[in-house]
Amino acid sequence: MIKKAQELLRHKVAKNSMSIFLIQFLSMLAPLLVLPYLSRTTSVDSFGLIMLVFSISAMSQIITDFGFNLSATYQIAKNKNDKIEINKIIGGVCSIKMLLLIPVIILVFLYNYHYKVFPSSDWILFTLLNVCFQSFIPIWFFQGVEKINSLLVATLFSKFLYVVLVFIFVRSDENSYLVILLYAISNLLNVYLAFLNIYKMGYKIVIPSLQEIIQLFKHSSQFFLSRAAVSIYSSISTFFVGTYGGMHQVALYGSSEKLFHAAQSVTSSVTQALFPYLTVNKKSKVLFISIIAIGLPLFIFLIPVYYFSSDILSLFFGEDFYLGGNIFKVFIITVGITFLSSMFGYPAFTLLDKVKYANYTIIVASVFQIAFLLILWFSDKVDGFNVAISVLITQSIILISRVILFIILKRKIIIDECK
Repeated sequence: MIKKAQELLRHKVAKNSMSIFLIQFLSMLAPLLVLPYLSRTTSVDSFGLIMLVFSISAMSQIITDFGFNLSATYQIAKNKNDKIEINKIIGGVCSIKMLLLIPVIILVFLYNYHYKVFPSSDWILFTLLNVCFQSFIPIWFFQGVEKINSLLVATLFSKFLYVVLVFIFVRSDENSYLVILLYAISNLLNVYLAFLNIYKMGYKIVIPSLQEIIQLFKHSSQFFLSRAAVSIYSSISTFFVGTYGGMHQVALYGSSEKLFHAAQSVTSSVTQALFPYLTVNKKSKVLFISIIAIGLPLFIFLIPVYYFSSDILSLFFGEDFYLGGNIFKVFIITVGITFLSSMFGYPAFTLLDKVKYANYTIIVASVFQIAFLLILWFSDKVDGFNVAISVLITQSIILISRVILFIILKRKIIIDECK
């Protein structure tokens, strides 16, 4: 038993999962370390505005990423031994991202012009800088070549610097906008160190032909639709609460959602490591072992967290956030549902060479989420708890549809092979 556990831990998927988890955990840990400080240093409304900016940044990243965290990872994994092709993929992805930043910047200006959420031009400028810098962190490259450790040091250093600088420079509401500037600087440093590693590994940016860029764009468009659909029940939900529920509600909702994303980083690290591995190796046993190995301790951990939800929230963010305990409870349940739905997503469907079906389930579920949000808006019931419930229902729809589809497609493949 011990020997088997050691073999499992030495497996490439386990190592890459741990590296991706550490990167995502560090990315989540930095805000989690500073948010309790900020919730006590700034007012609830200023804290809510910071949550809203992080949500806008996350939504913007959905557009500038354009699904490359999945599609470029897939393409690089398939061309692992062809450096020339990988160099073109790097150049093509960066070129497309540059173009995608233009509509994103315009949309942020239009949003502020209509809703007047930013109190000064500094907030707008630093938000846009953060959006630009975070767009070029090339995690898709390191996932594709399965050398995610090379990005780990860069992420650790940049996020540590962010935390230290926030504690030094952010003291009150008056300079709370510096939180966004400092986060932008940490992302810029992360990009610089990551591309330094890419060049040290013998790869480089090579701009491909226009035809190749268009082909790369087309290939990623379906993944983009999937990622955009995900944003409807993640980042857009925070944005929706902040825009129509007020800064106090987005503060309660955003604090719970941050803890939710921290827990979710455990599950997504496994799925992101499994995806390129299963694309090449097609070992279904590895998928189901991973579900049990991660799922069992995760669900055991979630039980006491659910019970002490309000206390945990007030411990992290202060007594003003105790009332957000009910919102946090909903997110805790959602963590378990999300874990199962993500494992039965891209990792499961790549075993059947039917990755597009994982995208379809998300797109369909996003339609339900839009309907839920519209119902809340028309009935004037937009608050953190109701939006959290809508996210839970949407995630449940994704899980159920994926499991049913996987069983149907698997059975069809078995029948076809027997003919």
